[in-house]
Amino acid sequence: MALSGRRQLRIWSRNESAAQAAAEALGAGFASSDPREVVKGAEEVVLCTPVEAMPGLAGLFVGALEPSAVVTDAGSVKATVVAQLEGLLGDRYVGAHPMAGSEKSGLAAARADLFQGAACMLTPTAQSAPATIERVEAFWQEVGCRVFRMTPTEHDQIVACTSHLPHAVASCLVETLAQRNPEWQQFAGSGYRDTTRVAAGSPEMWTGIFRENREQVRLAVGDLIAQLQAFSDLLERDDASSLRELLDKTRDLRRTLFTSHESV
Repeated sequence: MALSGRRQLRIWSRNESAAQAAAEALGAGFASSDPREVVKGAEEVVLCTPVEAMPGLAGLFVGALEPSAVVTDAGSVKATVVAQLEGLLGDRYVGAHPMAGSEKSGLAAARADLFQGAACMLTPTAQSAPATIERVEAFWQEVGCRVFRMTPTEHDQIVACTSHLPHAVASCLVETLAQRNPEWQQFAGSGYRDTTRVAAGSPEMWTGIFRENREQVRLAVGDLIAQLQAFSDLLERDDASSLRELLDKTRDLRRTLFTSHESV
């Protein structure tokens, strides 16, 4: 855990035994399945649950927060979540989304370098207290993130294309192969494995993400369908020149996407 040794960690989990196991593994000073007990004495509270569970959880612990505590989150959707959490937590909350992780989920997937060099999108609003923004920004920088500020809507537009669409594509690619011939999977190489890696993510978590950001994801899916149709048209016309031009362009774009930082 990136904060181990620098902060006294307090861990919440719905499952008491999971909370205690995580506390032992991460060196946390306290763990419980009672969110009110966990936030007592905490100066920074970070919500790392599925996005649709955050408002309900915040509603349980808001009355136990210290007067000086600030709250942030690591959710993949912001517009709906920020509106709900601000209604519960007021100006002590600022939304965030660190672009880090893998197809694995849960406390067992934690590692010390998870956020090192990752982009973290902070989504303050007009309701956010300036002091809260500064403290939340400093928190995410402390764990290794490069912090960017934007509106919740801008965030959801960006991640619909950079995170949510890739997961949708990976899932659809797996399903396409399954429908064509499941036995072909034994012949799949690294290209198929790498392209579909994120499809192994938590169905529960991703169902919530897609539902919460469904309008922006639908727009991104529509753009991709148009690109795939154009690609299909090139194949139908056997247009080698245009096909090569497209592949040259996308190869060069991909090479320049991640010059110094790789993130999910």
